[in-house]
Amino acid sequence: MKLAAEKTGRRGYGIELDPYYVDTIIKRLSDVFGLEAELAGRRLSFEGVEKRRGLDARFAHAMN
Repeated sequence: MKLAAEKTGRRGYGIELDPYYVDTIIKRLSDVFGLEAELAGRRLSFEGVEKRRGLDARFAHAMN
């Protein structure tokens, strides 16, 4: 939906609950349009969030 909105110069809004699909949408928008995603309220780039998730996943695994 957002890709179509961007191509036609309109605003597009969507919602997705599954983090995997959210990441896929963000990567697609970045690849096609060069848009940069930022985590609202934290001013973290998408790459920064990915890095944190990686660290969090390793920490959670080590704690189990």
